Amino acid sequence: MKKTSRDRVEDRFLDYRALAEGLRVQFFWTLSGISENVSSHYLSKYEGLHTWIRKAVRSIEIATLQNESAEPARRQSEFLGITGKLWIESQLEYFSSKKRPLLIRTQQFGNVVFLSFVLTLIVALAYGIYVLAAGVENGEAINDFQILLGVIAAVGVAAQAYKNKKAYDELQRRYSLAQQTYASAKRELEIGKVPPERILIAVGREALLENSDWLWTHRNVPIEVPKG
Repeated sequence: MKKTSRDRVEDRFLDYRALAEGLRVQFFWTLSGISENVSSHYLSKYEGLHTWIRKAVRSIEIATLQNESAEPARRQSEFLGITGKLWIESQLEYFSSKKRPLLIRTQQFGNVVFLSFVLTLIVALAYGIYVLAAGVENGEAINDFQILLGVIAAVGVAAQAYKNKKAYDELQRRYSLAQQTYASAKRELEIGKVPPERILIAVGREALLENSDWLWTHRNVPIEVPKG
């Protein structure tokens, strides 16, 4: 199916967001004195449309390496503290704040689907009782019942389709995992038993993997009409 102008704008927005995430990880890795390269861990299984993102990140890596200079240990410790606050704690706060509204929206659409199912059963039962009691002579009343059943069912199908289109369940799961990742990293950095560089590398790789899947989900999730 040919994409509309709006679809292309949305795709470009998602690509730029993915690029920003890659640059964020690369920036904080470099700031913390970590020599890892984002392009080695990012979007490797999604070649094709997303190749330009990896190339863009790689160009930043090259420029960074060319201008890299050794920092005194004291400055490096300060940079690690900045990274912990502006990256780990900031992302933890972000995902914590986003998870609850997403949970509410998921529950709202789930309630609409469930309510439409219950109402469909009630109206169908009332319809059956009416037909048994009054017969099929009153065609207008029967048509009203059928229209009402159709409207209720359509509302439920539309709510489920929209919920699937927005991938609310999947996003809620991923936001929860991301929140746990950053919360664990913050806790480990505060304890201090594990070298901070190792923690930041692990978090960065996890963030890149998660964002790769996030991009793929948003660009490829179809509208699914519920079965049954």
